[in-house]
Amino acid sequence: MTNDKQQKIDYDKWLESEKKHKDMCGTYDFCKYCDKTLENPCAKAVEKITAALKETAYKK
Repeated sequence: MTNDKQQKIDYDKWLESEKKHKDMCGTYDFCKYCDKTLENPCAKAVEKITAALKETAYKK
């Protein structure tokens, strides 16, 4: 599943990069959770930010 998420993110990132004529890697909110040494880094970063947002929501 994570590999499917990574492929979708890569595709969307590529489309936006082409549209804006610049590499969009590192520009998304989830990028602050990115560890490029991991397999499927974008998908894992999305999972981390989602978990962090849920944790923050529960604390409110």
